[in-house]
Amino acid sequence: MLTAAMLLLAKIILAQHPNFKTEPQNPEPGQTIRISYQPNGTVLQNERLVEALVFLHDGSNADGITAVDILLTQQNGTWEGAIPTKPNTKALLIAFASGELIDNNSQEGYSILLHQKGKPMPGAHAALAMSYSWGLRGIKGKVKPEKILALYEKELEHNPWIKEQISFNYVIAYKEARPATAGQDLQSFYNQLVRKKDKTAQQYETLKYMAENVYKKPEDAAAFREEGIRKYPDSKLAAMQLFRSFYNETDIRKKEDIANKAARIMAQDKGFGLMQVQFMWRELAGIAAEQENWATMQQYATRIRSKDALANALNSVAWELSGEHLDSAGRHLDEARQFSAQSIHLMEEERRTRNSKPSFMTGRDYLRNLKYDLGNLYDTYALILWKLNQKDSAAFYQEKAIELTKGADKDMFHRFTVFLQQAKSTEVARTMADRFLALGKNTPALSQLHQQLCLQDGFTQETYREHKQTLLDKARSVRKKELIEKRIKEPAHAFSLKDLSGKDVTLASLAGKIVIVDFWAIWCGPCRASFPGMQQVQNKYASDNNVHFLYIDTWENKEPEKMRTDAQSFIDQNKYSFHV
Repeated sequence: MLTAAMLLLAKIILAQHPNFKTEPQNPEPGQTIRISYQPNGTVLQNERLVEALVFLHDGSNADGITAVDILLTQQNGTWEGAIPTKPNTKALLIAFASGELIDNNSQEGYSILLHQKGKPMPGAHAALAMSYSWGLRGIKGKVKPEKILALYEKELEHNPWIKEQISFNYVIAYKEARPATAGQDLQSFYNQLVRKKDKTAQQYETLKYMAENVYKKPEDAAAFREEGIRKYPDSKLAAMQLFRSFYNETDIRKKEDIANKAARIMAQDKGFGLMQVQFMWRELAGIAAEQENWATMQQYATRIRSKDALANALNSVAWELSGEHLDSAGRHLDEARQFSAQSIHLMEEERRTRNSKPSFMTGRDYLRNLKYDLGNLYDTYALILWKLNQKDSAAFYQEKAIELTKGADKDMFHRFTVFLQQAKSTEVARTMADRFLALGKNTPALSQLHQQLCLQDGFTQETYREHKQTLLDKARSVRKKELIEKRIKEPAHAFSLKDLSGKDVTLASLAGKIVIVDFWAIWCGPCRASFPGMQQVQNKYASDNNVHFLYIDTWENKEPEKMRTDAQSFIDQNKYSFHV
């Protein structure tokens, strides 16, 4: 008798896509797969250029994903292309895109299982499941946990011996799909792993996860972690503990030792582990910069392997030295200009070469990230140049910053208007400020400057108020249209979290309210920069019981209690009334 999960799997595997075909139909590892895509009835049906976003998975883990972009050619209304696979490729997840438009097959992607002797090869179903778990972000996809679990169960039905290899991902999928029964259902497997004498590093990782997240036994989880690290000191389990230790350590030399150990373990990593190591060197460079030890700062910075990460590290230092605001003096501006210029050079070079692209990211997503990051680097450089009295250059780079980031930070518009006023004229600055207000880029500082410019340009108080209201009405119309287009017509995911006071916060407890959720971290500069504005918005709706603001602290890489106390200290110091 088929279970509900197996029926869901049948829909995934057996469904025919009339607009997507492969040749051969049952490809094998190492073969080149010819694909044909007919976009009729999709969002891409009228597009003149279409590319395939392809995620190949070797069935190992999250780092087993390789993302590639395949440019397609059109023949009689059908887009065609070729995807080379590797000898270890087991499954592919594909979407089709043109600019910002993506056909992701109703969020599930178009999938291909690789075969041996006419049947899905061992590990193929599990590889597709991992692709759903780790690769959907690249295609803006979403798959229900039950479908991911069904793929793992299909794999185990035909290849039960593979369970030890996929145990960690299988357990995560089981808990997400069946949270109410996971503990009971997995008890036998858990006991079997506990009794096993020669555990692998991944099995220790699985036991730690199960003890911590399924059975809520933190002491057992710590014991599995320590035993696993003792037996496998060069494992990713050991690296993850090093990451936690690094962010809890305060002594810079001890932090450096930890970073060196993590870098050695992750020397061949090109995914999440590499990113974490680079974050460590970036923080060390920042600490050295705070101490104004430029030689040591550069020494730490050069340990960052990817040019884009190194550029962002140098920019963080330059931005802090700039004073971060127009009305602050800044310090060591000559050094700040040097670091900022170096960061721009590195980022522009990386945009040309893409040598540091993570294996799990498509080229289009990587270039989009680099473009945005370069815009932020230009923003820093513009502020430094302005404070060094290079007004024309400051205006030039500020305009480029707005162009590349699409004005994600509204303060850029105020700075650009100030630069234009000083580099060009009041009329030029006022005209540009008009445009910004009509686009909804208003801030208190820009509003005040806009009023000054208008009055200097011949407006009376009355004509100014009418003029400004017209601009704000246009901005509301634009914003309303954007929100309607972006609105997701799906129920929000259920969650249960602890707030700073230790109370449980669930989505169900907020039912019927408009809930604004802000994901943030203490180390996140843009997050911190947004908080004064968020406090103003929260104050505006303080008396409205139908509106609730919730701030979720995440990605801190700290032990839970340390994370809680640091978050509480940050909120208290800044006198925010946030529900964290």
